[in-house]
Amino acid sequence: MTSSKSIILFVVSAVVCLILLEGSLWALDFSYPAFFQPDPQVGSIHRPGAEGWYRSEGEAYVRINAAGFRDVPWSLKKPQSTFRIAVLGDSFTDALQVDLAATYWKQLEGLLGSCRSLRGSKVEVLNFGVAGFGTMQQLLMFRHFALKYNPDLVLVAFFSGNDVRNNSKKLDPDKLRPFPILKDGAIEADMSFRQLPRFQKLSDAFHRAWRYLSYFKTIQAISYLKNSLPRLRNALVDHKKHAAGEIGLNDAVFLRPDSDEWAEAWLFTEAILTQLKGEVESAGGRMFLATLSVGIQVNPDANARYEYAKRLGVKNLTYPDARVQRFAEQINLPHIILAPLLLQIAERDKVYLHGFSNTGMGIGHWNEKGHAWAARLIASAICEQSADGWAH
Repeated sequence: MTSSKSIILFVVSAVVCLILLEGSLWALDFSYPAFFQPDPQVGSIHRPGAEGWYRSEGEAYVRINAAGFRDVPWSLKKPQSTFRIAVLGDSFTDALQVDLAATYWKQLEGLLGSCRSLRGSKVEVLNFGVAGFGTMQQLLMFRHFALKYNPDLVLVAFFSGNDVRNNSKKLDPDKLRPFPILKDGAIEADMSFRQLPRFQKLSDAFHRAWRYLSYFKTIQAISYLKNSLPRLRNALVDHKKHAAGEIGLNDAVFLRPDSDEWAEAWLFTEAILTQLKGEVESAGGRMFLATLSVGIQVNPDANARYEYAKRLGVKNLTYPDARVQRFAEQINLPHIILAPLLLQIAERDKVYLHGFSNTGMGIGHWNEKGHAWAARLIASAICEQSADGWAH
């Protein structure tokens, strides 16, 4: 009996402690939701219905719709008299750092309403951006997810800071994604990531249940502690190796390819964009490319930009943008190169378009000002380059 009473007492005490811990975490408004889950088609995707505060950089309450994307609910069938835009991108498009209404793509809906070529149409923008994506994943995202929503225009948000590296299995440290391979002269996806032990572990029943239990703050706290040490270790490594101390970026993108790996990564990237353009047009749509900015490229402090370029041994930080622009012109792809335009704004207004008070200004993702200016510039470019009309 004594043993039974001890067990009962232990269980009751543990339950009471868990309830008190859960209540305390709710009172403190602690938030670390499980926004992501593995996906066999594209590597990773958002968990449908997930929601909570994102505070790792900036602060925003994030809701994931039933389709698995950071956006409002969608209808599969396109409403009449609607011009539908599908946006493909990475964390700049996922934009967990800012409120939904502040994202550049959500602002496009209102800004494009005054576009002459779209007069009489309601503009609807669907966000298919997922943090960490490279161009190969964006191509697969179009095939497996965006295409069924019948978009009239596909806006590809290209981030030179890591999109090129993400397309190389040799360069990218994250192997849990599809990478491009050449087969019979055509680009195909290497889906071998599905067989990796890490991917299979994240896909098993235990980890699926753990993600669904993440509604509970105690589970979120355990996940936070579990992920903190690897995140800190990766941050220290990236600070030493990558662009301007920014996690996930690489200095080499500002240089002409100095290795076979980087030359191949660029060629893969251009081949993927060509393939994507062809598939979008075959489906009856049009494609528009917007190259985004790395924080150091649009830093209002000219001396900071100069010192960074000097450390790299280059005159300026324009190589990736110039290369993408030349390529887009070669394949007749409508586009806008945002970095030089955003730099003019940053210098004129003496404002940082990247960064947040809780992480530092001039680095990381676009803040509200960055999104607002990007939205205006992209909307203007789409309107100006649509003399023959985007709508069908």
